[in-house]
Amino acid sequence: MRISDKKIYILFGLAILIMLLLLPFRSKAPDGLEKVAEDQGFANKEYK
Repeated sequence: MRISDKKIYILFGLAILIMLLLLPFRSKAPDGLEKVAEDQGFANKEYK
Protein backbone atom coordinates (compact mmCIF):
# COMPACT_ATOMS: atom_id res chain seq x y z
CA MET A 1 0.00 0.00 0.00
CA ARG A 2 1.53 3.30 -1.09
CA ILE A 3 0.62 6.55 0.60
CA SER A 4 0.09 9.33 -1.90
CA ASP A 5 2.26 12.43 -1.84
CA LYS A 6 -0.78 14.56 -1.04
CA LYS A 7 -1.47 12.56 2.14
CA ILE A 8 2.15 12.87 3.21
CA TYR A 9 2.02 16.66 2.84
CA ILE A 10 -1.26 16.80 4.77
CA LEU A 11 0.15 14.69 7.62
CA PHE A 12 3.33 16.77 7.71
CA GLY A 13 1.26 19.96 7.85
CA LEU A 14 -0.89 18.57 10.65
CA ALA A 15 2.22 17.60 12.63
CA ILE A 16 3.60 21.14 12.29
CA LEU A 17 0.23 22.64 13.24
CA ILE A 18 0.00 20.49 16.38
CA MET A 19 3.56 21.43 17.30
CA LEU A 20 2.82 25.15 16.88
CA LEU A 21 -0.35 24.86 18.96
CA LEU A 22 1.46 23.07 21.80
CA LEU A 23 4.57 25.26 21.73
CA PRO A 24 3.23 27.93 24.15
CA PHE A 25 2.64 25.23 26.79
CA ARG A 26 6.21 23.96 26.95
CA SER A 27 7.96 24.04 30.29
CA LYS A 28 10.26 26.95 31.03
CA ALA A 29 11.88 25.01 33.89
CA PRO A 30 14.89 22.81 33.14
CA ASP A 31 14.40 19.07 33.37
CA GLY A 32 16.30 16.96 35.91
CA LEU A 33 19.33 16.33 33.71
CA GLU A 34 19.71 20.03 32.84
CA LYS A 35 19.36 20.98 36.53
CA VAL A 36 22.12 18.59 37.58
CA ALA A 37 24.36 19.87 34.77
CA GLU A 38 23.80 23.44 35.92
CA ASP A 39 24.38 22.52 39.58
CA GLN A 40 27.61 20.69 38.73
CA GLY A 41 28.81 23.54 36.51
CA PHE A 42 29.18 21.75 33.17
CA ALA A 43 25.96 22.80 31.47
CA ASN A 44 27.60 25.35 29.15
CA LYS A 45 30.92 23.64 28.45
CA GLU A 46 31.81 22.61 24.91
CA TYR A 47 33.19 19.13 24.33
CA LYS A 48 35.45 18.27 21.44
